[in-house]
Amino acid sequence: MRIDGEDIAAYGAKQWNVEMNYSEISNQCEWLTDAPLMLPGENGFKTIKVSVILEGAGREELWQNGKRMIAKLLKPCIVELDGFKNLFYVALKNAQQAEKDMQRWHKTTLDLLGYEYGKEVTVSTTGRTLAINNPGNLNTPAIIELVPDIGRTSIVINGACWNRYTGRDQPITVNRLFKDQKITLNGETGIITEAGVNKIQDVELLGLPMLKPGINQLSVSQELYSLTVKFKPRYL
Repeated sequence: MRIDGEDIAAYGAKQWNVEMNYSEISNQCEWLTDAPLMLPGENGFKTIKVSVILEGAGREELWQNGKRMIAKLLKPCIVELDGFKNLFYVALKNAQQAEKDMQRWHKTTLDLLGYEYGKEVTVSTTGRTLAINNPGNLNTPAIIELVPDIGRTSIVINGACWNRYTGRDQPITVNRLFKDQKITLNGETGIITEAGVNKIQDVELLGLPMLKPGINQLSVSQELYSLTVKFKPRYL
């Protein structure tokens, strides 16, 4: 097990057991007069309980090791679990430590809340269309990077935003593009920039860039120097 890339062996610890749920699912379906209203479900956080064994020379060392490890989890962090290919971005909800053998080893239980994702995928093109395979099984935020070859009044992006109820495409329009100035639409953070400067005032959109599971077809209305999409597949 690793916390933000650091092996918990640094704290005399090793992963013992993992109990994990699927992501929480909520649904607003209801029975109306004469007919049901069926709406798509929404996913939320998943809960993960990790049991860790702490080993040390004595009680004081065991408790201090536990405190140092737990302190690493006080802020949201990336956790790599032994036996799992994907990563987990989590926050610590609760931690408990129990003395199993007060002079040799303790058991620490970590209650985590977060989401599961795969390693980042990057796809680029110099053309006007881009087919992207999202191997995840949930809608996944995407980062779109545009680099114009010449200045343009506007450009329209299709296939990166849609109405979750109707499934219809909701185009994104970017206005006032300048040659060689990279525009970034970050679906993870919601920040939109041009050459690192806020550009939200020049963008018309009804939602942030997102990829559905499976094949996504993106297109732009005019030629660019480059079109790049980055994403970390999300999993239920």
